[in-house]
Amino acid sequence: SSQSGSWASIFRPLMIFTQAAKRLEKCNQDILDYVEEFRDFSKMVLSRLAGLNNYKAEVKSEVENLLTRIERAQRDIDYFGSVTDSNTCIEVHEDLVKQQLFEEAEEKKKLKLMLNASCDHMLAGIKSLKVVKKTGDKHGSWMKDPGKKHTKIYLLNGSVNNVILEFANIMTFMESNHTLKARRVTLPFPWEGTGHVIYQGFLFYHRYVAAAKYSFLSASICHLSMFFSVSLLVCQKECS
Repeated sequence: SSQSGSWASIFRPLMIFTQAAKRLEKCNQDILDYVEEFRDFSKMVLSRLAGLNNYKAEVKSEVENLLTRIERAQRDIDYFGSVTDSNTCIEVHEDLVKQQLFEEAEEKKKLKLMLNASCDHMLAGIKSLKVVKKTGDKHGSWMKDPGKKHTKIYLLNGSVNNVILEFANIMTFMESNHTLKARRVTLPFPWEGTGHVIYQGFLFYHRYVAAAKYSFLSASICHLSMFFSVSLLVCQKECS
C-alpha cells in the first residue's frame, strides 16, 4: 500500500501537467483559428471596398454622361425655341430698344439739369496720355485750381499725407529740384486716398469717415457737421 501511494504521488503531478499541456495546446489552436478567421475577414472587407471604389467610379462616369446629355438637350430646346418664336422675339426686342432709348434720354435730361445747376466746367474727354513729371510715390495727384486765374500747381504726394506742395507754375513743377522751390502747406488732418479736388481756393479731400473742406485763408476748424454718417470739416489756412 505504501508503494501504491508513492506511485500515485508521482503520477498525479504528471497527469496535471499533461492536462495543462493539452489545454494550452487547445488554446494555441483556438488562437490560430481566430487569426485565420480574422485574415479571411480582412481579405473579404478589402475586396468589397475595392468593389465599392469601382462602383463609385462607374456611377460618377454615368452621372457625367447624363449631365452632358442634359446640356445638349437644353441647347437643342433653346435652338428650336428661338427658331419657332423668332417673330415674337423680334417684337419684344424692339420694345426693349424703345424703352432703353427712352430711359437714356431721360438720364441725359437729368444729367444736363444737374450740370447746369451745380457747376460750370465739365470734362469732355482725354485725347492722349502725356507724362509731364514723375515724382514721389506711385500714388498721389497734382492739379490746378480751375476756379482761380493763377497758374499755381498743387502736388498731393501719396495716398496718406498731410503736406501739400504748392508750385508757382507748371515750369517750376517740371524742374529737377522742384521740391526745393515749392511752398509747403501743412493740413491739420491727413488725407486718405486720392479723391481730391481744388476749386475756388478750397481743397476737398477724404479723411476716414469725414469729408474735409480746406481753405487756403486760415488754419482753424471753423465748422463741423454730420450728414449721412460723414463729417464735414471746414478749416482755413493763409496763402500768398
